[in-house]
Amino acid sequence: RTALRAMLDWHFVQWEAIPPTVTGVAFLQLGVRRDLLAALCGLTMHGDRTARGIEDCLDFILATEARGSTARAKGITAKSFAAVRASVAPPNGALLVYLPALSASFVFVVTATDMTGVRLGPDVRLRRDVRALRELIGSPTLAALPELRAAANVVADWCLPPQVQAALADCNEIAIVGRELATGLPFELMPWQDTWFSCAKAIWNVPSMTLEHAASLRAPTTRALDVAVLAATALTAADAAKFAVSAIPSTGEELTAVAAAVATEQTAVVLAASRAELLLGAGAKAKVAVVLAHGITDPSRPRPFGLLLAATPQEASGALFADDITNAADVLLLGSCQLGRGSARRGEDGGHRIGGAFLQAGARAVVLGDGDLGLAPTLVIARAFVRELAGGASTAVALQRARRETAATPGFEHPWFHCQLRLEGAGQWRVALASAAPPSPPRPWWPWFLAGALVVGATVARAFTARRRLAN
Repeated sequence: RTALRAMLDWHFVQWEAIPPTVTGVAFLQLGVRRDLLAALCGLTMHGDRTARGIEDCLDFILATEARGSTARAKGITAKSFAAVRASVAPPNGALLVYLPALSASFVFVVTATDMTGVRLGPDVRLRRDVRALRELIGSPTLAALPELRAAANVVADWCLPPQVQAALADCNEIAIVGRELATGLPFELMPWQDTWFSCAKAIWNVPSMTLEHAASLRAPTTRALDVAVLAATALTAADAAKFAVSAIPSTGEELTAVAAAVATEQTAVVLAASRAELLLGAGAKAKVAVVLAHGITDPSRPRPFGLLLAATPQEASGALFADDITNAADVLLLGSCQLGRGSARRGEDGGHRIGGAFLQAGARAVVLGDGDLGLAPTLVIARAFVRELAGGASTAVALQRARRETAATPGFEHPWFHCQLRLEGAGQWRVALASAAPPSPPRPWWPWFLAGALVVGATVARAFTARRRLAN
């Protein structure tokens, strides 16, 4: 164990000697480093099966996270896993930390009262199995559902074995670390009993414990708006031709309905939204920003995935990529196809993706899509998500409930419609929104009926009495 630790420290020294400008090859991308870290964790737990031994392993993983491109460029480190546990792990849930490797893999289950280390199989076949699963989710027909579930079961056997499922049985909120290491594993599509993992549990991805811990220490930002809804309903002809897309066919009524649960004076709805509106206008001044725009790709960029908005007169294009992001709302729901995709660079800390760029620009949680998204189901999810946030739910619970509502909508039962979005950042984050005043309850009808009956009865009685007197 001492020799392995010395070898890991030697790799750290070698890594630090490489200029930061050439850190595209992430620290754990080399198999020998992953195997070294996994072997060190295996020996550590073999020698100490208590929580102390598991915490040592998690401290080793933190040390490798600090070599990620974003953490390294910004000089961000976390002193210990104990500090991370207090800020990143959900208080009433669990933190899952995955360490895949060629020889053996591990997952660590951390709750408020317990820590468990589970040995998993090698990750040799995982990349192939995940690729097969992603190909099947592209067909949103119920006829293809049995094949999809079978492929998901193969992946779940690796990442959610019985011992892990037992540890998570009583946990509703689950933060997942190591998605990048596990070939971008789509946890949202994992089966859980008779449903899907992301419908049964409120789950979210933590691209880096180190970066999320640093984000938790940031002072809160004062916001002028509660909710901003932006849609790219207008594009320049040049942008539309270059990226082979058309404007989002959404109406003002649909966008207004997304924010209907929030007081009108605290919302903004922007049609033909531009980059400036998202980065400097309503989209950056709101606690929650919902963005409907096409996802785009520019292969000439090192971070090629972005979204397309309208261009202002001062801009040549409305394309927005990770390098352009300077400001962000506290919570973003990005309804854009394939925005969460990117080059699979093992060991990265998430800063190379556009979701990570928004998190580094001030966001606490970002919802974004891995694959293609349909406009209609995305609007259903967005409406439910904002409504649940306004009701006091955390970001992860709000998305979980929105998934369930979408899955219960006729025609949207297939997971293609509700499991394509994932949450990154702080799933336990809550935003205080000014709820719209509930409609006045209808007044009960029976007092008016009773009063009318009494008046009619009294009138009839007086008429009858007068007639008797007249007869007498």
